[in-house]
Amino acid sequence: MLMSKHFQKFCFGSPAKAASPSSLTSAARVPAEASVKQPATAEDVQGGATGTAQAETAGVYGEQGRKKRQRKVAPPPVRLKPDTEGLPEQLGDKALRLIIVGSNPSDHAWATGCYYSNPANWMWRVLQRTKIAPPSNRGAQDDWLMPEEVGVGFLDVGIGHPGTEQASFSIREIQSWVPDFYRRLTGHMQRACESSGCGCGMCGAPCIVAFAGKRQYLDMSNIGRKGKAKLTRLNVGRQKLRPPGWPFPLSTEVSRHEYSTLAQLLQFCLLS
Repeated sequence: MLMSKHFQKFCFGSPAKAASPSSLTSAARVPAEASVKQPATAEDVQGGATGTAQAETAGVYGEQGRKKRQRKVAPPPVRLKPDTEGLPEQLGDKALRLIIVGSNPSDHAWATGCYYSNPANWMWRVLQRTKIAPPSNRGAQDDWLMPEEVGVGFLDVGIGHPGTEQASFSIREIQSWVPDFYRRLTGHMQRACESSGCGCGMCGAPCIVAFAGKRQYLDMSNIGRKGKAKLTRLNVGRQKLRPPGWPFPLSTEVSRHEYSTLAQLLQFCLLS
């Protein structure tokens, strides 16, 4: 089908004009010395610097002069407990409703000396929104008040082993932390029992132990297991299985949670 000239012009635009012989002739007549680069003057250098600055500004603010979104750099963590080293356990000396157990201290928590102190961590927001933390609670810096005020304690399986990257710790290494972890749990249970005036040694056990994370409870449960007997996954929520050597009685409920389900557990603790 033949197209009219107007339709061709609408679809494809006007065809480029070929260079005329006169223009080629005039370009050829340009003297050779005109193409030699002349030395830059002070005005040229100043203009080039200005142009560079404008180009850098354009790179930051964009072509339309709008500032591009800059990635915020978090300030270095500040030690909030200068009288302590690392990240000590926060269990107190009384029986607890709940012990929240992490895997190991993050670098941020190790530096500040407070549990879940990284602003990117949701733990304290969950504790405050569920009203487990009292209204006066300021967040991570008040973790040491939680055992006495609301009966909630904090502890890590690898309490003396800081590191943000979980993959940097092998299963065998995490399992090697367990004896010291059990010793700390048993020590608290005994202190809580003595503070109540009872000598049975078991009444100081907490009501609930909640493992906040995916890995630590699975690695603990696989101690002594080999081959096909090893567990590959554990469901979130209440755990019927107890790791070998678990120090608390069966009356202590054990659960494994992510932050989405931890809020439900905390609501249960609030009502209990």
